[in-house]
Amino acid sequence: MTDTQRGLVVLLPLVLLLGLSCISDLRDRRIPNVLPIGAMLLGITLHGLLAGLQGTLFSASGLLAGLLVMLPFWLLKGLGAGDVKLMGAIGSLLGPGAVLWAGLYSLAAGGIVAVLILLFRRIRGDALDTIRKSRFSFAPAIALGVIGCALLTPEGLVRY
Repeated sequence: MTDTQRGLVVLLPLVLLLGLSCISDLRDRRIPNVLPIGAMLLGITLHGLLAGLQGTLFSASGLLAGLLVMLPFWLLKGLGAGDVKLMGAIGSLLGPGAVLWAGLYSLAAGGIVAVLILLFRRIRGDALDTIRKSRFSFAPAIALGVIGCALLTPEGLVRY
C-alpha cells in the first residue's frame, strides 16, 4: 500500500474526529474523552493492520508527538486537556512528522483567532480584565492546522 493510499484510509476517521470535536467544543466548550481516546485506539490499530509493527510504532510515536506539542500550552493553562488529547489522537492517525506540522499550523491559526477576538472585543469596548480572562474553543484552530498541514506540507499527511 502506498503512502497516498494510507492517507486516504485515515482521512475518513480524521475528518470525523475533527468535525465532531469542533461541534462539541463550540457547543459545549469541551471535547468528550470518547472522541480522542477512540481515535487514538483506532489510529494504532489501523496503522498496525496496514504496516504491522512499523505501523504501530509510527502511530504510537505520532500520538506521543501530538501530546508533547500541546502539553506546554496546557501546563500554562492556555489550552484545555481535550485539545491536548485531540492533538495526540491526530498524531496517532497522521504520525509524528505530520502532527508536528499540524501542531505548528494549529498554534498559528489559534494565534490569529485570538488576535481577531481581542481586536473585536477592544472595538466593542470590553474591559481589559474581561479580555485577559476570555477563552475560546481551540478545536476549530486545530482543524485548520490539519487542513494547513494537508495543503502545505510537501510530504503529505501519512508517510512512514
